[in-house]
Amino acid sequence: MPQLRYLNEEGRARWSEWLQSARLQPSIDFPAEILDSAQYSTVAPGGIEVESRVFATKMDLAQCLSPLVEKVKLARLASAKWPGLWDWLAAFYFDSICPRQPDGTWKIKAQPLYSVEQSWRRYYRHRIYGPVELFQRLGPSAQILIHGNPSTLTDWEEQAAGRIPISSNSGIADALHQLYWDSHKNTPKRSAAPNKMVPGTLRRFSILMLQLDRTYDLLSISSGDIISLLPSEFNKFKKAA
Repeated sequence: MPQLRYLNEEGRARWSEWLQSARLQPSIDFPAEILDSAQYSTVAPGGIEVESRVFATKMDLAQCLSPLVEKVKLARLASAKWPGLWDWLAAFYFDSICPRQPDGTWKIKAQPLYSVEQSWRRYYRHRIYGPVELFQRLGPSAQILIHGNPSTLTDWEEQAAGRIPISSNSGIADALHQLYWDSHKNTPKRSAAPNKMVPGTLRRFSILMLQLDRTYDLLSISSGDIISLLPSEFNKFKKAA
């Protein structure tokens, strides 16, 4: 199996340029040279091997890659090298986070999904970093935030995972799961996350958690107690929970 690597500055520039080109020329060849050429990448410390595979869900991806990332942390990879590691993983698992169309072409979405941005506030959009980081923070409680296809950035990630008081609190994540997860279909409830502000749904929950965080120490409160703090607009989902 190949060893885990990280892109150097030239490699990240090459990766960024290719992503931009592939948006305009969807049939362009993949830049496989960035994965193993010393010109573009370096072996990560620890001599860690990676398995080539396609992930069905973000949760599968996060569970598989999290132990590898932990080994790199223990090997003390310099902080400046981490964007290159996340981008190397994005390139290595590109078939998972950007599967080819039936005609063999690429459909490249927003570049931050595949290449780490400078602003740490938008790191969560990266289709490797985002799911792995949430799983490392929250464990199994992250399921509702990182369900579904690895290629898709969902409203669950935008509204919840992008907000620090929520993305780092397993009690809040578990409350989300109890309120909005459909265990029979193994997916969030259909009415839980409309793309507009609706009482009792995800967007309102996200805003309310930010408000409650100013009054309560939410890190010390159980998921059941968090649910009990929710106003009557959430009753529909509280009854199911």
